[in-house]
Amino acid sequence: MLTSMFVRLEVYPKTAFHAYALQRAFLNEFFMDPSLEWASDLSGLVNLAISESERHGLAAMDALHAAAALLLGAEEFVTTEKPGKPIYRADGFHVLHISTFQST
Repeated sequence: MLTSMFVRLEVYPKTAFHAYALQRAFLNEFFMDPSLEWASDLSGLVNLAISESERHGLAAMDALHAAAALLLGAEEFVTTEKPGKPIYRADGFHVLHISTFQST
């Protein structure tokens, strides 16, 4: 599994604000997993994010997420963004909506 500090910043604090104890416990376990690979080259991430944003019209946070995925060599990129959003134009990985993983 791959992630970045930007994913943590985007999802973890909301669980405290909204008092989502179960989600916070899950994310705490996820982010503390020793096998988790982190994108840590901040300068490289920002430079690549700028390039990705220029190429694909990505918003700042999506560009940072895409750059992290590219730097880590991700094959798949899971998002809550609806199909048709700019993140789906990014290349180098396959973009999947989170609903792909929900059971019916």
